Amino acid sequence: MRSGLHGVLAVLVLGASSNAFAGEATDQRGERSLARVIEGREAGRPVDCIDARSVVATDIVDKTALVYRTPSGQLYVNRPQAGAKVLTRDMVTRHGPSAQLCKQDSLAVFWAAGWSQRRPVAYVGLGEFVPYSKFQR
Repeated sequence: MRSGLHGVLAVLVLGASSNAFAGEATDQRGERSLARVIEGREAGRPVDCIDARSVVATDIVDKTALVYRTPSGQLYVNRPQAGAKVLTRDMVTRHGPSAQLCKQDSLAVFWAAGWSQRRPVAYVGLGEFVPYSKFQR
């Protein structure tokens, strides 16, 4: 148990320190993937929280962002403040029992193939949620 806790703490510390250089260390492949996801959409004003009950799907953009989809087609892009570099599309996230996802919340990250084992491989600290809507013509 103790070694698992040390591993989680190491991931959090490394994630926080790596984000100090986020401007220099952005993952170009992840940025291109995110650009494809939001293509044809317009960014709105960032919000601190979203209603977790309105999220129908969550997509992970490798080492870059979490994309939350709503039934209306609205996307919310979250660039984690800490831990983004561990994210891959082969992972899933789980949040606590709250009805909202908010900036500075911590999410547990699991390998998608074995998430039911309930052993997170990392944690990410959420940033602001940027809404993206389809262009209105």
